[in-house]
Amino acid sequence: MPKFSLKQIKIAYYTLSFIFLILVLLTPHIIRDGFSIFSEEVLESIIMFFLIALYITIDYFYQKKINEIQNEISETNEYIGRLNVKMETIDRLFYSDIKIPQTHKEYKNVLSLFAETILGIVNVPTVHLRIINLQDGRTVGECTQNRFNNTSELIKCGNAELLAGKLSGPYLAFESKIKSGKISVFCVLPDNELAQSERTMIQASVNILALILLSYKDSGAG
Repeated sequence: MPKFSLKQIKIAYYTLSFIFLILVLLTPHIIRDGFSIFSEEVLESIIMFFLIALYITIDYFYQKKINEIQNEISETNEYIGRLNVKMETIDRLFYSDIKIPQTHKEYKNVLSLFAETILGIVNVPTVHLRIINLQDGRTVGECTQNRFNNTSELIKCGNAELLAGKLSGPYLAFESKIKSGKISVFCVLPDNELAQSERTMIQASVNILALILLSYKDSGAG
């Protein structure tokens, strides 16, 4: 079915409305001049009925098109609003005064900050960050952040399946692209239909976290 622009719909609507008005005005004259085998009243009623039915049909499709366009505009505005919130979340992270952690407490705070940031990017109930030592496959740090008032179960996954890229269960994992040969950072969250922009922002956050943690003396990277 061909798609018409709002401008085309408006032109057609007002043109047909004008034609309808002209036909309504001319109907009594056409009947009076003898273009009918029916009585004047009957023919006039028939013509008026079809003209009104035609106008109602045109008006219906016109209003339907207007509503579709208004819905598209509303959806676009909502999407832009959500995207702006996510970009503000990323801006707060990128422009925060993040220092290389020197203590275990600072290390945990950095993990919590990034978990909260990712939770603000994507609409999931929980986010789990895990740092794995690539030399022995041990977990050297992890953090789970739940959305407010959410009591989701902890995400359960093994280090071996994360490192092998064969995560089982209803989960989705993002691995840092920083190839240090020492540690790897993973972000695990419930599988969801993520937009490409969300995936990109999560991946960027995980990469930045990996760079920060590589400098931490007790991260298992040294």
